[in-house]
Amino acid sequence: MNAIKSRLKRSLWRIPASASPPFPAQPSLKREEAMSFGVGVSACREFSSWSGLGAFVEGSSQGPWQALRQNEQRVSSIVKKIEADSRRVQQIDWDNMRAHYESQSSLFSALLSGGASSSLTRVHGLAVGWDSFSKALESCEASVRQSESLLNSGAAALWVSYHNPPVSKLDTNEWLDTDLYWQAFVEKHHFYSPYQPPLEDPESPAEKERVKASWHSRMAKFNDRSDTPMLYNFMETLPSWEYYDIHRRAFLEHMIYFLVRRGADYRFFPEITPWQWLGDIEDQRAKFFSVFASTCLWQSVNLLHARDDGLSVLSTQAQRRRSHFQLSSLSREKPLDLLPLDVEHDGAVATLRFLQAEATAVSATVGRLMASFSFLPDPFIPCSSTRSALRAMEVDGGKGQWFDLGEDVSALFYLPTKQARRIPHPREAFYKVMDHLTMTGKRMNPAYATLFDSFTDVLQQRGDNWFCDEGECASQAFLRRLRSDDPMREVFCDYFEEMYSRFEAAKEVKPAEFLKLLAKKEASHGVESEVYRHWALFASPEAAATAKEESDHLTSLFKSKQLQPVLDANGIVAIGPDGQKITDAGQVVASFNEFELLKETIQDSIKALKVPGGTDAQKTN
Repeated sequence: MNAIKSRLKRSLWRIPASASPPFPAQPSLKREEAMSFGVGVSACREFSSWSGLGAFVEGSSQGPWQALRQNEQRVSSIVKKIEADSRRVQQIDWDNMRAHYESQSSLFSALLSGGASSSLTRVHGLAVGWDSFSKALESCEASVRQSESLLNSGAAALWVSYHNPPVSKLDTNEWLDTDLYWQAFVEKHHFYSPYQPPLEDPESPAEKERVKASWHSRMAKFNDRSDTPMLYNFMETLPSWEYYDIHRRAFLEHMIYFLVRRGADYRFFPEITPWQWLGDIEDQRAKFFSVFASTCLWQSVNLLHARDDGLSVLSTQAQRRRSHFQLSSLSREKPLDLLPLDVEHDGAVATLRFLQAEATAVSATVGRLMASFSFLPDPFIPCSSTRSALRAMEVDGGKGQWFDLGEDVSALFYLPTKQARRIPHPREAFYKVMDHLTMTGKRMNPAYATLFDSFTDVLQQRGDNWFCDEGECASQAFLRRLRSDDPMREVFCDYFEEMYSRFEAAKEVKPAEFLKLLAKKEASHGVESEVYRHWALFASPEAAATAKEESDHLTSLFKSKQLQPVLDANGIVAIGPDGQKITDAGQVVASFNEFELLKETIQDSIKALKVPGGTDAQKTN
């Protein structure tokens, strides 16, 4: 038995840790299990050499032998389980790992020892050093600069996009034709915006064909009334003078708008009208026709109920004044205000007569103002009544001075302080005129009032310096706008020279004499106004013809003793000079005779006048 124990001791040796590759970490074992595991590993290798010794075990050695066999079986089962669950590391992998570990250890040792510059000269054939580090820094700096440039460009683009003006503020005549960015901007917002009404793309084939067909139809109509055929292909190849030759109404509208808006000579009429002007013309047209288009439907319905004669109710597009006249008088036709009945054929002649009448009225008004040196006496304010004097002193609170030009001038002139001197705006003048008509109980034709409003609105668009430049006198501004070959230029030059001389010799009015002198001027102005009113009635051919016809009609009624019943029934209402109602037929007819006598007197007085400095042939009409 002792021999067996000694042999087992020689065979049970431990395996060194560095003799074989490391195994994966296993669960911890107790000390007895570890000892048995170490003994079992060595014993199981030589089990075939001592497993047959059990036949020699006798007596008290059988117990330890059985325990030894049980422990050996237990260790063998544990070893087999571990070998089945673990992955055996290959020897070549282990060698590679150990070589990598050794190379890394030597590299770190060399870096820590300070010999990096000599040992790390080449790695895989590439030069390594501070040059590579500097190049990397330069590349990073270039990337940062490029990123900053992109950031600045993006911020600028966002700023420009945010501050883009609306489409209505763009001016295609100045820079749109040469700026591709704004061309795309306008195209995007004008043709492709979901907030705009659907518009046809002007570059689409269908729109081009439509324009061609429309042009051919207009040209065919033009050729029918023209001796010279227009053999052009498209409308856009025609110059503006040929376009305006076809569309005469558009030419008249554009020319009048240009003269009022710019105040320049007609020779500077633009080749292409700016689109802002065209839009403003359409706005003014809509405002003018709103007077015609606004109808009083309830009034029409009431009249139709009162006259159940089968007439149909007028549409909402009927003109209010004309519809009321037609329904009340059962008239079939009634021309619009300021327009003839047949606008297509007689519109041009009627428009020419209207413009000539306006020119005559303006000339008469200017002549009336020149008689009292009230035409452009800037900075003086002419006053011929107590009301006008009070309005003039409201400019600076009455701090100015009053001047008198002489007994032959029916007006006093107020000179405000320098701080309050300014040319009034057209809209202010329009409001003052309308207020004066309202306060005096006079009315203006609605269509003419709308034209007057549109005229002052366009004139107001010139800006603050709508008539004079900075530091320019009103009279000099008027002469600057007047053509040098105008036949009336010499008359205006003489008038301004005389006006300057009269103002140089003007006398200041003392406060004690102001009211007395103003009352005298007001009475003289009333006489002149009455004479001027009579002259204006017979100076106009149309007004004179109408007055003559009405006068003959009333005279015939008076002779047949039918005028007095008409006056009593308010069929005819006669108003006197002071605004009172005249009910006597004889007094009405007598006023006609007085008017004819005053008319002849005025005509004789005018014929006796001569142009200052002129010959006998240069007499005013």
